[in-house]
Amino acid sequence: MHVVLGYILLAVNLLVVIMMTTDKLAIYFDLHSFLCVFGGTLLSSVIAFGPKSLMQVVKVYRAAMKKTDINKADVIAEIVKISRETKGEITPSFVQGYKSKFHFLQDGLGMIADGFSRDQITQILDERIDATHTRYKEDERVMRSLSKVPPAMGLTGTTVGLVALFAEVGGADSITKIGPAMAVALTATLYGVLCAFMILNPMAEKVASMTIKDRDFRSLIMRGVLLLKDRASPVFIEEVLKSHLTFKQQAGDLKKAA
Repeated sequence: MHVVLGYILLAVNLLVVIMMTTDKLAIYFDLHSFLCVFGGTLLSSVIAFGPKSLMQVVKVYRAAMKKTDINKADVIAEIVKISRETKGEITPSFVQGYKSKFHFLQDGLGMIADGFSRDQITQILDERIDATHTRYKEDERVMRSLSKVPPAMGLTGTTVGLVALFAEVGGADSITKIGPAMAVALTATLYGVLCAFMILNPMAEKVASMTIKDRDFRSLIMRGVLLLKDRASPVFIEEVLKSHLTFKQQAGDLKKAA
């Protein structure tokens, strides 16, 4: 939600800046510039990464728009609750009747119930964490690569406009035409900069942040699963896993407990 709000405020801020600069808003809308920047970026992306990779980026973009911060305290509370309820005996019947909202935790519980050793669980969960991290990093790489294209396309559109402009220099009324024509040509550069630094770059940073948080979150769950495998006491599990929380979150938990 905060991503959508950020985009709205960013657009409003830009509109205010434009209105403070000029009252001729129509000069900022140019089909030539739009086709050159957005059409060129789209086609370059298809050439570089293919349609499937581009569709994956769209999915990641949509997911990042909706993504909320992961609440580690929730998963810690769930792991502690499981420890108290099972008293260290995580059986297949318990796992079949239990549905966690965290799929990674559900998988870990299934491995314990199936009798996997501690080393086997560690190896499997580590592999899954690495595989997920690699997919996220690839999405981030593609998005960062895409962010380099719009400014180049904007410069291309401006260059095309300038070529046409200077071709008319020396003709009738050329002096009066230079200003408006130059404004139209520079619109392409504006579109390119806005596309890169208002849309693609911020989202690439968002995906990078999601990548780090997701790995940390899955590592927390894996640590909890291993403690359940070791049949550690609920109090010990809670104290160990709380180290993954911020001091403010820990203080909040302690206040609730009191």
